[in-house]
This record gives sequence, structure tokens and C-alpha cells, in this order.
Amino acid sequence: MGDVSPLPALARGYVTFGTLTRRIRINHRTIAAWAAILKRVSNSRLVIDSSSFRHEYAQTLLQQQFAAHGIGPERLQLGCHTPPWDTLRGIDIGLDCFPHNSGTTLFETLYMGVPFVTLASRPSVGRIGSAILHAAEHPQWIAETEDDYVQRACALAADLPKLAAVRANLRAEMERSPLMAEAGFARSVEAAYQSMFQRWAAR
Repeated sequence: MGDVSPLPALARGYVTFGTLTRRIRINHRTIAAWAAILKRVSNSRLVIDSSSFRHEYAQTLLQQQFAAHGIGPERLQLGCHTPPWDTLRGIDIGLDCFPHNSGTTLFETLYMGVPFVTLASRPSVGRIGSAILHAAEHPQWIAETEDDYVQRACALAADLPKLAAVRANLRAEMERSPLMAEAGFARSVEAAYQSMFQRWAAR
């Protein structure tokens, strides 16, 4: 995956939000929230990058949905790049979708030094993002309402020196967190197997 890059906003002069989620997880509620964030954070951009947006037709449809909220196509960067590491290097703040959160890409986002905001919504698929952030010891990026989601994303964008420090430290924090405690996870799985066997044997 390569090294974590410096915060892009420091060189560009504007904040770039982003997500690697598939189109099926993007609905009218997420679009409204993301559009509200773009309106509140002046000159910001939004990257949406996944195989769902490989074709111009899909890009155009999403641009039209954002246009209904007053967001022009120049604020959006849509497409598909794989592997996505360089795409993540160009993102300052990640935005999780809801009510169905992303999955693997959230781990990749954190590992590339990019914090993400998630909305703790419908169990269990709407709690994936919050579970990851709790394990990464960053519950401050978990929102409970859509308004709170917008506010937390905007708050991250408002303090670039702090955001740069988060980016510089996030990978090391993740490596020390339960998210990457492979040996401890293996022991807990082994203990679960032993407990299951003991219960079976007792019957």
C-alpha cells in the first residue's frame, strides 16, 4: 500500500472528502448529507471511486443527483482506480455511507491515514463503521444522527493542522489497536472453539 502521504489540503488549499463505496450503498439520504457537507466546507471536493463508476453513464446519473442539491460536477471526482492507494492519498477525510456502511475499504482508509465519519445506523450492517472506529479508539468520528454526521465531518475539515497530525499518526495507532492484534484475535478464536467443544462434550 505504500507510505501515508502528507495531508493533501495543505498543498491544495481545499479539503477533499472521499469514499470508495459501491453505488448500491449510495441513496438519497447519503447524497443529501454529502451535499450539505460540501456546501458548508467552502471550495471542498468529493471523490467517489469504485467499480460502480467505471462508466460515464453512472457518473452522469450521480452528478444529476448532486445537482438537485446545488452541487455542480466540478465539485465531484468520480471514477474507478485500482488499487486505490493513490486515490486514498488524495483524500483528506473519508465519508462512510449509511444506513449500510462500507466494510473492507474502511480499514484501508484508516491504514492510509484518512479518518472517516460514520453514522451508527441500522444493525448490524449500519454498525460496521462504528465498530471499526471503536476498535481504532476514535469514537469521536461516530455520528448518531444525520445532522451530527454533517457537523462532525465539517469539524474535521475546520482544523487542518489537527487533521494533518491525525493523518501522520493514524497508521501507527491502528497497528497498536485491537484491529491489528492478530495474535490476540487468534487466541480468542481458539478459546471460543474450546468453549464450544466443551459444551458439546458435556451434552
